[in-house]
Amino acid sequence: MKAARAVSIRVIFISVLWFCMLNAAGAYGSTGTGLHSQTSPKTPPRSGSGGGVQDTLSLEECIAIAMKNNPRIGYRGAKVEEAQARRDRAAGQRWPDIRGSGSYSLYSKTERMVPPREPGYPMVFADEVLSWNIYARIPIFTGGRISNEVRAFDLLEDSARNLVKFTRMELEYEVTSIYYCILKQRRIIESLDFSRSTLGEHLETIKALKDMEKASKADMLRVEVRLADIIQRLELVKSTLAVLKRSLSNLMGLDRNDIAIQSVGDLYLVEQDTGIEEALQSAYMNRADYLAALKEVEAQARRVKASRAAYWPSVSLFASYSGDKAFGSYIAMPGAADYEDIGRVGCVLELPIFEGGKRGSELDMEKAKLAGLKNRLRELELQIRLEVESAGYHLASTRKRLAAIGKAVEQALESLRIEKEKYNLGKGTITDVLDAESALLEMRTNRYVAIADYNLQIAFLRFATGEGSESDQ
Repeated sequence: MKAARAVSIRVIFISVLWFCMLNAAGAYGSTGTGLHSQTSPKTPPRSGSGGGVQDTLSLEECIAIAMKNNPRIGYRGAKVEEAQARRDRAAGQRWPDIRGSGSYSLYSKTERMVPPREPGYPMVFADEVLSWNIYARIPIFTGGRISNEVRAFDLLEDSARNLVKFTRMELEYEVTSIYYCILKQRRIIESLDFSRSTLGEHLETIKALKDMEKASKADMLRVEVRLADIIQRLELVKSTLAVLKRSLSNLMGLDRNDIAIQSVGDLYLVEQDTGIEEALQSAYMNRADYLAALKEVEAQARRVKASRAAYWPSVSLFASYSGDKAFGSYIAMPGAADYEDIGRVGCVLELPIFEGGKRGSELDMEKAKLAGLKNRLRELELQIRLEVESAGYHLASTRKRLAAIGKAVEQALESLRIEKEKYNLGKGTITDVLDAESALLEMRTNRYVAIADYNLQIAFLRFATGEGSESDQ
């Protein structure tokens, strides 16, 4: 009988082992739920299709759409949720750890169900035993490890929130930059169109003068060459404008390409009188990425303390309650019961003595990370200083450029008018007319470029000092 039971147990054991192997093979080879399965990403809604976007968008509307649709914001927001979850996991170590277990045992030979608890204790011998156990443990003293870990994750959560804020400010600057570049390209296109129409009218005049033998063919050819150059420049600027619109669409999280931005009449100047040192102080106080780096350094310092706490002893309280129940055919001594239970409570003191340098290596690793983060923070400080000072210097330079341009456009217009009249009266050359037209185009272009650059530097200074409109959100 016992031999047959032993054979049955072996058969059951081999069957269970074979079943587990088959399941493991299926899990690794399956394409439905195994390691190789991947969920197809959902196709994002076409935010730009249909009537969801206005025909023309102001800068504020472009920024608002970007804040809503840009995936970078969602990515950073997910990092905040991840930091919150990690903080909650660390804080969970303060609570009791309660676990339960149950088991069913089938022995090939009859075994003693529980060990004797006192001399003459009545015993039960069984070949089938059902057991269960409940165990609880709560830490009392860990040398500050848990509290430092929780505080570290609190700081990392703050760092993640600051990075979300910085991402919004960064996105605002990028949208503003491309928006002004689009306005600049549109103004350049207007200038080139004006030059093309002017040269077209002048070409017609030359043709008429040539018919009256008052102009040469060479004059007409020079104007045609100049007109061809204006046309190819116009096409180049238009292609640049199309790329800028596509870039703006990407930042706004839209699929459509035909975004029309709202005309503001003309590019305008923005007054900015903030000094360099004042701007630097504002940057160190308000730059979200700098504040995030500070929090990260503080969090790593806490992790160093948590790692150092591993050298301290840890004290925990524990409690357990378990029971065993005999099943099937069993032998019970007189006075013995087929059910036994026992409970216990106690205190555990754990003191690390030797672990082969594991804890020391972990502490050195955390210290090295802290040193690296401090150096990165220093690098960010220098980068912020460079960005703020560069923006200030470029603003001052652009002011001087605008002052130098001043009335140059009006003077170029007057010069072109005079040269045309001189040529029509036979007192000037076509070269003088083309030079005057080229100077007018250059002055118009330089003016639009300078005004756009000034607005871009204002936006960059606001970004560098952490004073974007999204900084308070």
